[in-house]
Amino acid sequence: MARGASPANGEQLRDSVYWANSAALVCADEIFPLNFIGLLDSAEGRIPSACLIAQVPENLHDRPFRSDCIEKLDYPRQMLEVVFVANGIGDPCLSSVHVSAGGLRDIGFRARVVTHSVQRNPIVVLENEVMASDADFILLADLLAALPPDILRKAAKVHLTRHPSSPAKPRR
Repeated sequence: MARGASPANGEQLRDSVYWANSAALVCADEIFPLNFIGLLDSAEGRIPSACLIAQVPENLHDRPFRSDCIEKLDYPRQMLEVVFVANGIGDPCLSSVHVSAGGLRDIGFRARVVTHSVQRNPIVVLENEVMASDADFILLADLLAALPPDILRKAAKVHLTRHPSSPAKPRR
C-alpha cells in the first residue's frame, strides 16, 4: 500500500488491516478463526510485507507487556515492521517500551515507537499509523495477550487469498 493512501483507496485499506487475538483474525466484517487458516508456505514464493501495530496500554505498569511474543513470531524479520504506539503514557512505562523496541532492533527487527505526550483519540492515532504504513497488510494487536507465533503467516495467507494480485514488495 502506498504511503499516505488516499480516501479513494479507503476500501482497499480497510481490507488490508486485520485485528488479531489468540483465536481469530478480524477484517472489515469478516472473521477468520485461526484454527481454520492454513499457514503461508514459504515455497509459495510471495511473502507480503507486514506491519504489526501495537497500542501500548496507558496502565502498562499494572499489567505485563508482552513484547517477548514478537521475538517468537514465525515471519521473516526483513518483511516486518513493528510499531509501538505509546499514546500519552509517561516514564517509566515509556522507557520500558523504548527498551523493548531497542531489543527487537538488536535482533534484526525494524521497530519504532510513536509517542504522543498528551492523550489523543486512540482511533485517530492508530488510523494515522495505518495510513502511513507502506506494508502489504497491517496487523493490529494487543500485546497484553500473547500472539500465536504463526499469526502473521496466517494473516498473510488470508491477505493473499483475498487479494491475489497483491505484490510482495522487497524491504529496504
